[in-house]
Amino acid sequence: MRFVPFGMAIFYLSSLSSFVDSFFGLASRRKVFEEPSIARWIKGITIRTKELDNSLPQFDDGYLCHMMNLTGKQRRICTREQGYPEVLMEALRISTRACQREFQYERWNCTLGFTRRNLLRTANRESAVLTAFAAAGMAYSVAKACSSGQLEFCSCDSNENTLGSQPSWMWKGCGDNFREGRAQTMRFLESSTPKKTRMRKIERHNVQVGIAVVKQASQQLCRCHGVSGSCTTRSCFTVLRPFKHAARSLHGLYRGPKKVSQEGLPIERGQKKKKPRVEMVLWTAEDSPDFCTRSKVSYGVAGRRCTMESPPRMVRRKRVEDVWGSCDTLCCERADGAGKTVARYENTTPVQCNCTYSAFRVNCGVCSEKEMRYYCA
Repeated sequence: MRFVPFGMAIFYLSSLSSFVDSFFGLASRRKVFEEPSIARWIKGITIRTKELDNSLPQFDDGYLCHMMNLTGKQRRICTREQGYPEVLMEALRISTRACQREFQYERWNCTLGFTRRNLLRTANRESAVLTAFAAAGMAYSVAKACSSGQLEFCSCDSNENTLGSQPSWMWKGCGDNFREGRAQTMRFLESSTPKKTRMRKIERHNVQVGIAVVKQASQQLCRCHGVSGSCTTRSCFTVLRPFKHAARSLHGLYRGPKKVSQEGLPIERGQKKKKPRVEMVLWTAEDSPDFCTRSKVSYGVAGRRCTMESPPRMVRRKRVEDVWGSCDTLCCERADGAGKTVARYENTTPVQCNCTYSAFRVNCGVCSEKEMRYYCA
């Protein structure tokens, strides 16, 4: 019989406890995005059946729940309902891509990997917005899945206002079921949170903020019904706008968090009869690092390309592929205070030029095009 030293046993148990309080997706302290299939799904690459046959005999719901590296109780919820794993995968995809899109021009650009997991062990604004993004993505995906019939235990959420002289006739619209999305998100995320920790209140608040942002991004659609286009009966239902609207709101809340005293937060001892209104601000308990140099929470800004022109936030409504962050905001100050550390390189690219048309053919020469590129040093 093999005996384990007492010190090693304590270390093993403490390491297990650090994984018990994981959330989901961006807010999970587990290795979620290191899974190759998850990484490809986030990038929008379809998983081929032939590749799955080489690794596993069947691509079932159990494998999806295993890929997301859920906790025990979360995995039971995931495998209990048909269609639930696909909804969680969609929540993982939209929240991750939205977070990286919103922060792609900043020093902290919603990176994945070990830096994300280390950030979640703190209580700064980055961990707060990651928690909110995860909650918002799940609430949005569940609400959409209910209205589309992807989940069997829920359906449309119709909010009707019928007007006119025909109360016996009623038309039902199919709205996104936000109430079910909120309930499922709170149930799924809280199932992995220790109940007797003071950080629970901060985490719970940021979860509620992420859910509330999705509700704020909803809109009400109304349709008139009647003979010859008359509006004798009107029906209204609520739909959720694209997730990018909620993501922009979370980015705005990230810029103005509220630092609360961790010792002053009471431990929750049960639900109150009347739920207070959610304060639309992210809660933090620590200051954020500068993310300038490589550390356990940051890859640093060295080597990231930037532009000397105005920040691309001015053209955020248009999708511009070849746009980089402003060097003034992305790069960091020198240690001696002599300005930003920006490296400049001249890149030469061969291009076609001096084209002529003759005998039904286009003849072009080759010229060199010079481009100045800037990188944080």
